[in-house]
Amino acid sequence: MSFRFRMVILVAALSMLALGLSSCGDDSVSPVDELTLGDVDGDGLASIADAVIMTNYKLYGEGVLSPDPQFRARQVRAADCNLDGIPLTIADIKYLMLNITGSNSSPIPVAPYADTVVVVRDGSTLTFEDELSLAGVYLKIVTPDGGIPKLVPYAKLQNDCTGDTLIVGSGDLTTCSPASELRIKDFPSDAEILEFELSDCKGYLVYPQMIDSR
Repeated sequence: MSFRFRMVILVAALSMLALGLSSCGDDSVSPVDELTLGDVDGDGLASIADAVIMTNYKLYGEGVLSPDPQFRARQVRAADCNLDGIPLTIADIKYLMLNITGSNSSPIPVAPYADTVVVVRDGSTLTFEDELSLAGVYLKIVTPDGGIPKLVPYAKLQNDCTGDTLIVGSGDLTTCSPASELRIKDFPSDAEILEFELSDCKGYLVYPQMIDSR
């Protein structure tokens, strides 16, 4: 079975479902009295709009959160959807999507990185060597020349909000496949990995154990 990660930037396609969300602007609304996990926009509900804000955060940074320090802190707390103590990760987005679709029960606090996937970096290829099923991958890298290398079959994006950092992501967070079926080809050999997140099918972070065989 071929690896079924969709060729999208994280769940960027979700942004088509929420009108009025700007890439680098303030996507917040007025806060509500009680905190609801996943309610990042403060409207009292955990919805697809919150998933879009969290996705835009991964793509564009803190500019998508509220400029008000108190409300921003509230947004960050609400974004720890799986209660692992690390908010605004790809796993939190996956967990929120499961809640929205009714596939998840209330989160049980767990320590992050309970599972590990070995990732081998060999020249221009990243190979995942484990049968653990994954729902999403998030990579944030920067290259010395600030350019955008060709990444196949993964989408690529020049981050206009933060400069020459290249953000690479894949996965629609609705399907799961064994990590061993994932290959990232034409990965720039001189790239520095700034952030690397893996989500399992239940919405929990998986630790990427990097082995550099270049």
